[in-house]
Amino acid sequence: MTDRTHVPDKVEAFLLQVRHALFELIKAPDEKCVIGVEVYDDVSLENDGHVIAEQIKSSLSSNNPVSNRSISFWKTLFNWCNYLEERQMKPDALKLVVVSSDTVKTGSIPEQFNKASTKCEAEKAIDDAYKLLEETSTNGNIASEECKRYIDYCYQSEHRTTFIEVVKLFSVDLHNGTYDETLKRKFCEQPIPLEYADPLFIAMLGWVNERVHDFTKENKGFIIHPIFCD
Repeated sequence: MTDRTHVPDKVEAFLLQVRHALFELIKAPDEKCVIGVEVYDDVSLENDGHVIAEQIKSSLSSNNPVSNRSISFWKTLFNWCNYLEERQMKPDALKLVVVSSDTVKTGSIPEQFNKASTKCEAEKAIDDAYKLLEETSTNGNIASEECKRYIDYCYQSEHRTTFIEVVKLFSVDLHNGTYDETLKRKFCEQPIPLEYADPLFIAMLGWVNERVHDFTKENKGFIIHPIFCD
């Protein structure tokens, strides 16, 4: 039998990029805002030169993407450190969007990172995090071997300045079982007849999906500009 523990998570994560692109498209403040898929990150918003890069994580299994020792959490920080150092993106904010069908609680480390907005707060959050990982280690291991690889990278002295910047820009957007309802409600708030809401919603998701597919076939990121009507 196929292992169903991780496959649904991966499928859901892929589909969430399309749904979240539509989500951000609906929320876009004006026609100058550009929504991207696989441009700066999974999903991104660019407006007047300001960029918000969003990493989308799905939690359908027991894996919590915002626990203190989550491989997914530390790999995301590792990737963002790499992106900043290689100057692949210069974001104004880094957002970890977590969509869960169950109740997921944010660990103390991601929560402290989420609250840090200054250099001093970020430095303290980083130091407190490592101290906590050491104090709660098992048999001297602060995390699993795979997770520790990402942690060690972030805490290397040559990456500290970048890591501090990542933590300053970091935030968590957690949706516990409410994401689809919120997306549908936001869509229905648009100036459309309610009797057409369901078919239009499905059509828009299909349209975004097809556009993303067309661009990814050519190994390109997908960008879309909102259209506002008077």
